[in-house]
Amino acid sequence: MDWAEIGILISAIVAAASVGSLATKVYYQRKSTNPNIKVVVNEGFLGSGDSGYFRSEKMVFVEARNCGERTVSLNSDGFLMPDKKKIIIGNPSRDKNLPLELSPEQSCKFWIEKETIIEGSKHYGYSGNVKIIGFYGDQVGRTYKSKPKKYEI
Repeated sequence: MDWAEIGILISAIVAAASVGSLATKVYYQRKSTNPNIKVVVNEGFLGSGDSGYFRSEKMVFVEARNCGERTVSLNSDGFLMPDKKKIIIGNPSRDKNLPLELSPEQSCKFWIEKETIIEGSKHYGYSGNVKIIGFYGDQVGRTYKSKPKKYEI
């Protein structure tokens, strides 16, 4: 290999590294400007402080966490059914009213009795093992979804 070939090889390596660096920079810039809302569905009980006394039926909690670097305007929440229909079941309790500006590193949640979800789903014609997704929507039409959770309807 002569010096001309070595020069061409080094130039190609530098060019490839530059393209990789630029792609990484664009990826992280885009990631920081796009909303990053994580939606999580959990089940539990409402307690009364430190007493350890549970004062509720089994509840389903749907929480939106802003893991991004920009504020997001949320204006809807509810459940997404297997046929992609968005439904609101009952009158859920919530820690913050919608619409709301969800700042970075902040969260909000709503909760409802599990039995109300089951009965509401039956009312809308669902039965059997149904995968239900918790969701939040923003004011520009994006929908943020949880992982599906199975319920016996």
